Amino acid sequence: NQSVFVKFKYDVSVNPVDLNIYSKWIVGDLRKFPELPEDKGRVYIFERKDLIRTFHELEIPGDAVAEDGYLGIEFINHPINNTVVIFPPEDGLEVLYKAGSYTSNYIKAVLLLFLRLIFLACFGILTSSILSFPIALLACFVMLLLSHISGFLLSAIELSSISHFIYDYTIAFLVKLIPRFDLNSTSDFLIGGRLITWKLLGNVFVAMVLVKSLIVLLLSLVIFKFREIAKIIA
Repeated sequence: NQSVFVKFKYDVSVNPVDLNIYSKWIVGDLRKFPELPEDKGRVYIFERKDLIRTFHELEIPGDAVAEDGYLGIEFINHPINNTVVIFPPEDGLEVLYKAGSYTSNYIKAVLLLFLRLIFLACFGILTSSILSFPIALLACFVMLLLSHISGFLLSAIELSSISHFIYDYTIAFLVKLIPRFDLNSTSDFLIGGRLITWKLLGNVFVAMVLVKSLIVLLLSLVIFKFREIAKIIA
């Protein structure tokens, strides 16, 4: 009795006059369409007019999905458009279904942020063990910034064979300690309505808390071990 949703966004090679795309969608079990056995699910046809470069959704009854999980989607570009229609590979076409409530997803997002704070707290302990308070505070802000853009920085680095050798034996270990906040952006999950799974939280907990945070905390403990502890007696 539930529905599935086809979320799509058009891009075009040439803008239409009214910036709209006229289309025909056929959704369902298309393996034997139009002669469709009754036990294979139904096929639904939609004729639409949609604005380009804007997200739209098609609500499809759940019986369009066949018993074996197959769902076919056919898009027909109307000749009146007189342009090539493109679905961007990142988010141009997606099939979605309801998998939970917003409240539970919000709680998981808070837990995800809490796991980040654990790492930042451990990093703050490490910096405070060797740096003064203003510099340690600045280092924490820099780490927070790098954690959000680390994916971009790693993809932007182009290393030659010699520089790659130097990188592997100098700062590669430190770079791997930088968490990838950009991979699990809470805003993307909440604004886009994406489900945060418990498996994702578990993976983040293991990688960020049990591995990276623990390594940073152990480094700070090693540094504190060689510092003198004094007691005021007068």
